[in-house]
Amino acid sequence: MTGPSRLFRFRSIWPVLALWALLVIPVVRRPPTFAFGWDTFGYHLYLPAAIIHDDPLIRDMSWVDAARTTYDASSTLYQISTMPNGSRIVRYPIGLSITWSPWFMVGHVVAKFTGHPQDGFSKPYQVAVVWGMLLYFLLGLLVLRAVLSRMFNDTIALMTILLVVLGTNLLDQCLGGQTMPHLTLFSLYALILHSTQRWRASGSIADAAITALFIGLAALIRPTEIIAVLIPLLWPSGDDRGWWRRLLGQWRQWFVMGTIMLAIGMVQFTYWKLATGSWVVDSYANPGEGLDLLGPHTLPFLFSFRKGWFLYTPLMGIATAAIALLWRHRNVAALPVTVFFIVNLYLVSSWTCWWYADSFSSRAMVGSYAVMAVPLAHLLAVSLRWRMVARLATWLVLAACFTLNLFQHWQFYAGMIHSSRMSKDAYLAVWGSTERPAGLNDLLLVERSSTGEHAMRSGKYTATKAFGDLHAPFFGPEGSPFDTALVETLPRTRLGKDREFSAAFRLPYREITQRDHVFLELRWFVRPHDELRGTYIVSTFEHGGSYAYSTADIHDLGGRSGAWTRISHWYMTPEIRDEGDPFTTYCWSSQGGSADIVGPVVIVHEPTTE
Repeated sequence: MTGPSRLFRFRSIWPVLALWALLVIPVVRRPPTFAFGWDTFGYHLYLPAAIIHDDPLIRDMSWVDAARTTYDASSTLYQISTMPNGSRIVRYPIGLSITWSPWFMVGHVVAKFTGHPQDGFSKPYQVAVVWGMLLYFLLGLLVLRAVLSRMFNDTIALMTILLVVLGTNLLDQCLGGQTMPHLTLFSLYALILHSTQRWRASGSIADAAITALFIGLAALIRPTEIIAVLIPLLWPSGDDRGWWRRLLGQWRQWFVMGTIMLAIGMVQFTYWKLATGSWVVDSYANPGEGLDLLGPHTLPFLFSFRKGWFLYTPLMGIATAAIALLWRHRNVAALPVTVFFIVNLYLVSSWTCWWYADSFSSRAMVGSYAVMAVPLAHLLAVSLRWRMVARLATWLVLAACFTLNLFQHWQFYAGMIHSSRMSKDAYLAVWGSTERPAGLNDLLLVERSSTGEHAMRSGKYTATKAFGDLHAPFFGPEGSPFDTALVETLPRTRLGKDREFSAAFRLPYREITQRDHVFLELRWFVRPHDELRGTYIVSTFEHGGSYAYSTADIHDLGGRSGAWTRISHWYMTPEIRDEGDPFTTYCWSSQGGSADIVGPVVIVHEPTTE
């Protein structure tokens, strides 16, 4: 059994401590500008809500928005979801804030004695939480060393940790993503492996309970991490009985584990119940983003130039291939690692935003690197028994992957590798380069706006087709004369107090274009009857709800009271969730203002093929 004395023997752990110290030097020299921005703002909200504002259910939004604007945490308050019944909940799970809570309290005390605002967001809170997560990461490295040393030896364990930390995008999360879930999940997976080894060796209910505790906490941070239960479920115990008989023979221990995991999950379920009246809630509730379990994006997730995991973190491609060696040599981890890897890859690549926004490589896989370290360590161990040529070739490939990762990380932080918009042309342009190539921005994937609005690049797009009731008055340069008498003959809708919406124009994306994006020019004729603002052109896509929703007031687009005006509204298509999702546009009189509406005609501007 791996006890504390083995886990923390200084002779074995000092290289890990030295590696960790090397990693934190850049964090000390250049700490994060604001550690609780964007998604992390949502993960963090539970703590100031409960501890400082006595508002755990966030009934008062004023302090939330004040914190967001004061610290420039994000451009919008997307971290809060509004339910159909009007209740509000934090979009992100509660687990990460629980792991932060001791460090939050340290920051709270320090803020009091240093004169910083005790608002939950000021510098002492940020520093305390960042260092707390780095200490969790150190614990994860030490535990992973113990796991690998038990299966191989100390030298193989330390070599594997060096490869995993400096040869993958775990380095990116350590340097710049400390307050995202992935470092903490990495450490939890190391703890799950360690406690599973102990449980399978001892057979004790105490070790089973500890294993369940770590799995429950991982799932509380990110619900899909419940698949971590596959590791103890499939890990051999040396029992001669078959897997199913062994499982039945341990029903008491599994009952205890299930109870513990459910009890931990009840923290989230209780929050949802108190906030919304329902025990289970889809807090993400985003029509434009979600799991596509029937159509995973596995190939682009692994191989695309945009964010392909194997392309930007090739060492993990080697680790994946090494799973076959676990089976060949009948390693005890073969079945649990294989099944976990397949299920995890399927779930992670099923997310519609499979590139997971801004990061180097695929950050969603970082938590699982503790598990992937096992086949990588096995490769190192068995390569020592191979002939010289095979052994050197293997080590050269590993060294190349290691070196490429460090170099590409340098390119990433130097602004040569974009965090989410890389393309094949952009990747080839920066390959091996130490200077940013001229015109790199033009090679990147198009920059999208969260609202769908964007200034069209002149000369980069060509009008290719048009949809709608096509009449001559709709066409012609903007501001050019048109035949008002002819417009009067066209079918029109009068909006006002008696009619709030015009008929919606809908068209599936697959009928609009086969390209990854286009600009849509929406042409309408409008004749407002008053100066009352609040009559909008609405543009959106639909997938069980609206996403990439955009509005523009007809007065801002040039509408003049009492006169027909031809107006144009530009809309850039978002990342489409499904090619069958319809683009939808209509007019909306939100304030009861009266206006005559004719249209629209939708003109498609596709990227110019060069």
